[in-house]
Amino acid sequence: MLICKLKAVVSGFSKTQTACYLFAIIISIVSPGLVKAQQTSPRSPDAIYNTVFSSGFNSPDSLYGWIDQLNRNGNQTKFKSVEVYYLILSNQMDSARILLNQISTAFNQKPASFTKIDYARLYYTWAKYARNVYDEKLCEQYSLKAYNAFIEADDKLMAGATLQNLGGLMVQLGNLPKALDYTSKALRLKKENATDFIHFQKELGTIAIIYDLMGLYEKALYYYKEILRLTPKGNPDNFLFTLNNIGVLYENLEQLDSAYYYFNLLEQKTENESAEMKQIALFGKARILNLRGNFDTAHKLLSQVSKRDNRYLNYWRAKNYLDMGDVNKALLLAKAEYKKELGSINRRDILIKLLDLLANAYDMKKQYDSALLYKKTQYILADSLFRKDTQRKLSNLYIDIETMDKQIEIDNLNAEKKVNELKNRNLKIIIIFGSFAGLMTIVSGVLFYRNRVKKHLLDNTALQFKVEQKSRDLHHQALRMIQINNHLTEIEEQLKKLKKEGAEAPQEIQRLLTTININKTLEKEWENFSDYFSLVHEGFNETIESKFPNLSINEKRLIVLVRMNLTNKEVASLLNIEMSSVKMAKYRLKRKLNLDEEQDLALFLQNLEVESGTNQTIKEKMS
Repeated sequence: MLICKLKAVVSGFSKTQTACYLFAIIISIVSPGLVKAQQTSPRSPDAIYNTVFSSGFNSPDSLYGWIDQLNRNGNQTKFKSVEVYYLILSNQMDSARILLNQISTAFNQKPASFTKIDYARLYYTWAKYARNVYDEKLCEQYSLKAYNAFIEADDKLMAGATLQNLGGLMVQLGNLPKALDYTSKALRLKKENATDFIHFQKELGTIAIIYDLMGLYEKALYYYKEILRLTPKGNPDNFLFTLNNIGVLYENLEQLDSAYYYFNLLEQKTENESAEMKQIALFGKARILNLRGNFDTAHKLLSQVSKRDNRYLNYWRAKNYLDMGDVNKALLLAKAEYKKELGSINRRDILIKLLDLLANAYDMKKQYDSALLYKKTQYILADSLFRKDTQRKLSNLYIDIETMDKQIEIDNLNAEKKVNELKNRNLKIIIIFGSFAGLMTIVSGVLFYRNRVKKHLLDNTALQFKVEQKSRDLHHQALRMIQINNHLTEIEEQLKKLKKEGAEAPQEIQRLLTTININKTLEKEWENFSDYFSLVHEGFNETIESKFPNLSINEKRLIVLVRMNLTNKEVASLLNIEMSSVKMAKYRLKRKLNLDEEQDLALFLQNLEVESGTNQTIKEKMS
């Protein structure tokens, strides 16, 4: 399936629904170049194994013959990853999972038999499988393991490919902030280590699509034009794909002259190329002519376009009939298309457009009852899509704000840690100097100087204790700074204001969302939070784990927040739940800790006797 074809097909789709369609064909853009780069067929099993996991090969037909060769020349466990790769690309997910489990068992039984790169490729194959079955948690787990393993093995290109695979899944699931984060990191890795544009072409295309789905068409244009600039002359298909994508983006920006220029250029470049590409160019020109008001010319072009699998073609034909004043033909075509689309649960976007067209057509015929019926149906359908999309965007917005504020806290704590390390080094120097001076005093036999050195050492010890105590206080203070409330209040006011503005609100909400800098995931922030909490409350987490091993992760997090004397409101902000849910969670936690209802949970945790399971001091941990 071609990316230009899908861009033309889904022009006007809802952004969440188009994510899966648009990203699924990114691989198709780069596959021809990759295949050309691998025309030299590897002969040995190791050569096949290395080729498959170094180039992102995407041709199941070629892999089939290689698998047969691997089975004949030595059926090693690691080579079975190639067969799994083939099963995944052939969409045989059940068989792929069974074989993956067998390979993983063999790796676990004889870990010394496999290298770091073998483990990295196994993790990568698991991530590819998880991506194809849309398992976000599993894909993220194995992608990050594969990424770290490839970095350790000094294979930066495959580390980038791993992040790209994870970013692709996030696009398909509609999690655009995460998709942009992972794909941008993949692009940086590949640009720094690749010698050929073909290695990071996929990342450029993915980022362009992400910005397109976000409604940031100017940024999407930048990346598509970058692809156009870097595409080799020997790859005309990719050049044509990009021309169409740029035309569609200008169409979305309502810059009709620019859009028509690129669709017309696409038609000229397809004179000796694919007939299918020419159809797409004609359809693009027809849409622009209709929007310009050139209905007769648009009608001629639309009649030259084949229906095939482009469901939007009949909508535009009906729209053009209506614009030409031929209401009956518009109604006939639109009603027939509407009946076809009613059975498609993922095609609400085109249903909304058809409902609007039918309402306008009946209004022109002065059949107001029918017009009102279709208009009401359109509003109900559009409202359900708006609420679902807005809820998803707000959820991502809250997560991103929390991540940003926690990163600020962590940066402050890291700065304090460096200052304390410097102070500790100075104190050690002073102590060493004082000890030397005391030794010289003892040798010289002057008791006065010896006592003075002792006093100096005592003062320094007290000063060191004071510095460490202050560090603890600063950690407590930093953790209690819940800055997110101010940000949320400000954004809530803006969103309330935008809500009153009607149809423009979704675009503005999206603009607010994408201005937030995404650097870390929420789970990573909890890991950092746990690390510096352990520095301040030494041995507390180990004691909880030892005495209450059956606690869940969320219950352990709640214990940490209660131990810090945070209010229910602050706990709710950090856990992203309602205050009533915090109270219920505390009640359930008390039952798990075998506490009576009247017992104070915070007091119990503060008085909990910490086991001395480590001899390492806070100072030693920070050094």
